[in-house]
Amino acid sequence: MFSYATDTHTRDESSDAQGNVKGVFSFVDANGVRQTVEYEANNESGFVVKKVTTDSATTSSGSDDTQQTLVPVLPPRQDPIPPQEPIPPQESIPPQETIPPQESIPTQEPLPPNQEHLPVNGLDEGANDNSDASYSFSYNAGDHSREETSDSKGSITGSYTFVSKDDGATRRVDYTAGANLGFIAKGSHLPVADNGLTVSNSLPQGVAPLPQPQALPLPLPLQNQGKAQIRPDGSYTFSYVANDHSRSETSDASGNVQGFYTVGSANDGNVRRIDYTAGAGTGFIATGDGVPPNLPVPVPNAAPLP
Repeated sequence: MFSYATDTHTRDESSDAQGNVKGVFSFVDANGVRQTVEYEANNESGFVVKKVTTDSATTSSGSDDTQQTLVPVLPPRQDPIPPQEPIPPQESIPPQETIPPQESIPTQEPLPPNQEHLPVNGLDEGANDNSDASYSFSYNAGDHSREETSDSKGSITGSYTFVSKDDGATRRVDYTAGANLGFIAKGSHLPVADNGLTVSNSLPQGVAPLPQPQALPLPLPLQNQGKAQIRPDGSYTFSYVANDHSRSETSDASGNVQGFYTVGSANDGNVRRIDYTAGAGTGFIATGDGVPPNLPVPVPNAAPLP
């Protein structure tokens, strides 16, 4: 509620809590006549003039017997709104390409410590293969290891290591095998035939000569086939059969190896078979067609044999 008064104009106004306004103001016009205006204002009706009074006459809204003086009610002055700068058009975003769902990769079971292997020519247990029968495999079990490769003609190169039970030293055996070579093993602990020893072609009295190798039938069927299995404890087994050579080998978890292979001789066309065993307690022992008997190992600084 507020009010004031001067010589030429007055104002008195009040408002309740809901914003309903009532008031009266007066002013002296250009003709020297005082005009008094009563008004109301609220949210529903806006600004409404209820009564206008002059010095000469009084009029009410809706009265027909007196002269009504209209007082213009001007809206409050508003500053012009400055023009808005136009908003530049937004660049269209190209649609994103749909990414195809990725195929889930099966979880690989971890290998036990100090063990790793490669499949034999990509073969698994019971699988057949009609390729050229070449292969490559390797594993490491900590106290023994093995690696071997073979080409399509059956020429084999490989090596294995083991820890000797006698002195705890690690021994290594390198070997090659093939139709034109037979089986040749080399190692620092293996006997060497050309260490200055003179080997006589004549046999001692009472020693029978070795029997001549007999031709073995080729393994059937003649189509190339193979299988392999490597177990978590380091043991394994593998085998394959080709047209002119074959191979089979097993090993337990302690590295004790047993195996054999057959090759067709380029000299006489006969098939020869070599059986072999290997282990920390025995070393590498090969027996079979074309393998000479064990030669005596010379002792360093020993007197030569008579």
